[in-house]
Amino acid sequence: MKFLSHLPDAYIQVVMKYNDQGKLVHSRFYCGDDLDTYLHAAKQSRKENITIVPPLKKVVAVMQGDEFFSTWVANKAVYRTRKAPFPL
Repeated sequence: MKFLSHLPDAYIQVVMKYNDQGKLVHSRFYCGDDLDTYLHAAKQSRKENITIVPPLKKVVAVMQGDEFFSTWVANKAVYRTRKAPFPL
């Protein structure tokens, strides 16, 4: 605050996705000083990283050992799977 308070706020957003080889790569870069910067990045990230599925009868969650290295992190992933729509 003491040294940079005279500068305007700027937002830098990087959208990431997995490529065809399974590597995490940068797909888009957004930079700006307004809310639209965030909204454009969020929209692009949703388009590339969220899959909308029809209602599910059963879900089997498989955790990759290199990414889900603790029970807490694996349970967090399963919890998020529970948000998927299930038929009544």
